[in-house]
Amino acid sequence: MQVSKYLSVASALLLLSQGGVAYAREYYVDYEAGDDTQAGTARETAWQHAPGDSAAEGKAAEAKLEPGDIVKFKGNVIYRGSIAVGTSKAAGKPIVYDGNTDGDWGEGQAIIEGSLPLTNLQRCRNAQQAEGNPNFRHIYWTTVPQGANWKAINVCQGTTPLAWSQDPNPADPVFQENLDTFHRAEEHTPHTLSTIHVEALGGIGQNSGRPLIAMFDGTGHSAVIHEMAHGAEVKVTLERPVTVVAFSVTPFRRYVNPKEMSFLVDGKEALRTELEYHPTKQRD
Repeated sequence: MQVSKYLSVASALLLLSQGGVAYAREYYVDYEAGDDTQAGTARETAWQHAPGDSAAEGKAAEAKLEPGDIVKFKGNVIYRGSIAVGTSKAAGKPIVYDGNTDGDWGEGQAIIEGSLPLTNLQRCRNAQQAEGNPNFRHIYWTTVPQGANWKAINVCQGTTPLAWSQDPNPADPVFQENLDTFHRAEEHTPHTLSTIHVEALGGIGQNSGRPLIAMFDGTGHSAVIHEMAHGAEVKVTLERPVTVVAFSVTPFRRYVNPKEMSFLVDGKEALRTELEYHPTKQRD
């Protein structure tokens, strides 16, 4: 049985130390199968996120790394995130982030990757989706992740960087980021479904920047309804059957919010529910 050098050192310290003396700890991170609520001190209780990652939760977020501590990542697992790395401030006792250098946990080396996979990259189906561009078959579109600065985004296919396209051509090549020359996404967002019709049947006023269609256009934006009188109805016609997995309503304090909602499919009531509002979550 081969014992790792880290375990041997920890064992020696344990034998020599007397109460009150801290010794190095080893934490395990498995981005694919880990759980931040677990202890993180064994492979079977590995965390998903490393301490210092803003996305960490539970015990992984609470962990305070001390001089000599080791954070070990499972081999051949892509870790997606950004980790703020501090210093141990103790000579000869660095905080170590180990990408499976011993090769005894997983296959090969761990991969620390700060990028995010694009799961909604779509090809334009017609020239209308590409603002009339006849080369639409070679044009793809996607939505920018929430909170990301589009000017700093680099899109890659594998390890090959991809070039952004811009239409119409910039009026001044020196200032390609001039947003005044861009098509506005609110007006020209390609729809996830090629044929969709949303109709307010009365009792509803909708925001022009985020109309009712925003609930279905694939941008992730919500629709803003100015008012919803008693008996107000919204009719949605789709090109094909779809599965609705979630529906949410964010109330505004200055509006009168509905107490009950009913969902009809092909004219038959499929769901009726009472809405419960939490004042702490309401928006101004």
